[in-house]
Amino acid sequence: MAGFAPTFESGMGIEGAVQTPLSPAAGGGLSAASSLLGLFAGGKGSSSERAPSVDERNAELWTKTMGDTDIASASMEQLNKFQRQHPSAGSWAFDAAETMRNESLQAKDQEISIEKKLDEAFLTSPVGIVASQNAASMEDSAAGQAYLANARAQFVAKNFRTEELTRETQQYGINEDRRTEMWVLSAFDLKAGADVINTAYVDAVEALVLDPTQTINFDQIEGLVTAMPQLAGTVMTRENAPQVLQKVRDAYQENQTRRVAAARGLQPGELGVMPDAVAKSVFTGLDATIAWSEKQLDPSEIKKRLENTSFNQMVEAGVPLDVISSISLATAGNPSLQAAAMASLTAGTGAVLELYNSSEFTEARRANKDLAANERVRAFAGFSEMARVWGGTSSVASVYSEVNQTEKALKFGAATVAALDTVMVESESKGTPARLGQNFYRQNLEQLAPQFDAAIAANPAFKPEVVKHLSSDLNVQLQDINQTAKAEGYQVSVGDNDKLIFIPNKETVLEVQKLEAEVASLESGKRGNPRDLLPMINGYKDQIKELQTPPTMDLKDLQYKWTVLKGLGEVGSEVRAIAGAEFNLEVGADVAREAKAVLARVDSGEIPPTTARLLDKYEGGGDYNTLFGFSQRSGGKFEGVNVSEMTIGELKEFSGDRGEGSYGQWVKGKLKQSGQEARVATPMGRYQFVGTTLKDVASRMGLSDSTVFDQSTQDAMFVFYAKDVMTGKDQSEKRVALRNAWEGLKNASNAELDTMISEIESDTFVAGVPEVRTTKLGPLPDDTSAPATSVRPEARPVDGGSSASAPATSIRPEARPKAEDQSDASSQAGSVPFKQALQSISSAETTPAMLAELEALVAKLKGKG
Repeated sequence: MAGFAPTFESGMGIEGAVQTPLSPAAGGGLSAASSLLGLFAGGKGSSSERAPSVDERNAELWTKTMGDTDIASASMEQLNKFQRQHPSAGSWAFDAAETMRNESLQAKDQEISIEKKLDEAFLTSPVGIVASQNAASMEDSAAGQAYLANARAQFVAKNFRTEELTRETQQYGINEDRRTEMWVLSAFDLKAGADVINTAYVDAVEALVLDPTQTINFDQIEGLVTAMPQLAGTVMTRENAPQVLQKVRDAYQENQTRRVAAARGLQPGELGVMPDAVAKSVFTGLDATIAWSEKQLDPSEIKKRLENTSFNQMVEAGVPLDVISSISLATAGNPSLQAAAMASLTAGTGAVLELYNSSEFTEARRANKDLAANERVRAFAGFSEMARVWGGTSSVASVYSEVNQTEKALKFGAATVAALDTVMVESESKGTPARLGQNFYRQNLEQLAPQFDAAIAANPAFKPEVVKHLSSDLNVQLQDINQTAKAEGYQVSVGDNDKLIFIPNKETVLEVQKLEAEVASLESGKRGNPRDLLPMINGYKDQIKELQTPPTMDLKDLQYKWTVLKGLGEVGSEVRAIAGAEFNLEVGADVAREAKAVLARVDSGEIPPTTARLLDKYEGGGDYNTLFGFSQRSGGKFEGVNVSEMTIGELKEFSGDRGEGSYGQWVKGKLKQSGQEARVATPMGRYQFVGTTLKDVASRMGLSDSTVFDQSTQDAMFVFYAKDVMTGKDQSEKRVALRNAWEGLKNASNAELDTMISEIESDTFVAGVPEVRTTKLGPLPDDTSAPATSVRPEARPVDGGSSASAPATSIRPEARPKAEDQSDASSQAGSVPFKQALQSISSAETTPAMLAELEALVAKLKGKG
């Protein structure tokens, strides 16, 4: 077994303390060197009250005469000059110069002697042997010399600290900190010895491979059993080589524990067991060789791996053994990615990845949160790169061929979950939604698509973790796009060939059909001369054109993700299914058909399209039961309160209550929470009448407290109030009046309000008749009843601005409610009590004709006709 026995020289495995020039037994060590160096200090003499000696006076005379000239280096000419000026001190000068020169030469000799001893100690130590071999193998000789000098400096520094630590221990005793430091300092030398053993072992196995019949009897190796008695009787063959190396490793660790303890004047028990971190540093290379040997790798391949610089880099960095024995770093590649990958395998980040490798996802996530923000940024890059390493697409490292597919799939899955979790943790810390970029999608999803099903097969827990993250990312992007598209009456859907497209939503389809029906009705001539109605017709056509124009937002990024997910096996299918259900992505073909089925009749009882659209967008949301913040809905403060089923009297009581917990006080608190002016407000119904306005309009319309605040009543009150506030005003003043009456309309454009005004003032519709419970009204004619509430699109923003509609989480409807004490002055002007006007006909049968007569009477009283 040539080359095996010499590995146990230089103190490796020897039980006794090793004598070095730095130990007390070797002649004083650095304490002697420190004393020698003290000779060169040249410090000033101590000050005292005694009279100076002759030598001191002469030395002072020399300084005054010759200045800074050192007497030890003075020339003959300078000495003669001093003697001529000071004859009595001349002989002193010559004697002092000679004595000091002799002492300097002796010190030089001692310094040279110490340096030689240090060199000898370093070059014969395990670390020196390995460093010398590494330096000799370098092509650049200058780099080799620098490497060797650095190793020597570390050797000297560590030995100096070792001696210092030994003295501290002898003086103060052993404690945990000193014990740990002793092991850390010893690791420098122990690792070198373990590496030499490793090299010799590979040589031995190589010899056994060349001659499988050969065996190696450790008893026949000179000095081996004497150095390591535990190996007596050991015979190594090709088959049992990994087990023998494990036995050698254990013996080496045991013997070195005794040696280190003895060198510090301790018993092995006092020194304790080698810490795991030190053991990893010392034995990682040797343990990797054991792992490779167990897989029957060819010794030449093992040797090649051990000699790879990247192997040593990973060992020195503290990369876990299972990774070191499984992957090889590339000799070239992106340095920043290599650094990120290495960082993800070591220290705190490496510990986090180990938890993911163990499928301890919950615990790993907690540990991930404990990483510093800058660590997480690098961790994401490192985890992403390690997923590519295990998936086989990385340029940073490659997986050894003997690693099985299950292990690769497990490690790929763990690194992928770690990367996704890191994005989530980082986004949570910043309070922003987690988003994945195209680079991650391309490099870690598209290019690694086949690995996802393999990872699920290896670890079923992988699937829900990845689905959760990818769904979150996709849904956030879809939500953002749909929210913007909704303001334009559109939504994302899946078209032909799996292409994502914008389609009009149901509300937009309905709105277009209503507008088209309105245009057809106006153009038919049944409602007046089409030429006279041309401005209104053209206005409707412009709205149709605008509604039929899809948004211009770019769907490329979303389309790319959607396509990649299609090829991502089970994971991608589930993510797409979740998004499809959440955002109704498959509705494209059904929208028009469904919209036609629910399309309300456009007749004289319907609020015209532009008016309905603006009020529904900026006021009550199209719901005749709307309360502030949609609090009438499920889970709201006033869930179950349906104002469209209540009477005017009940609503007066409901809105007039000012006690704690009342509707008005609750709204006041919500306004304060949202940063608005805290005031009592009680908006109700589709048109958001507050209590005071409701009471005033109902009174002037002659509506009794028993009148139901249903759709017909609300529509009629709206028409009355809208016409009333516009009476006697020019176009500009009418816009102001409407905006004062319904604050939400302040968000509408002038053009939109002009169309609305035209609709309200035209004869294109008459609001439905309110139901008054205390009168004996017969059934209303079909053509005067108001149809079902129209559904509205979220109109696209005016002049390119953003939509003013409140988000889904808003605590209020679109318009800010008016305070109860801020009733519009214009609504009071010219008002006539409707009850008085109705008294003359209250006993008669109420008919549409009578209602028309009543309107004419009111108009006359108000000076309109």
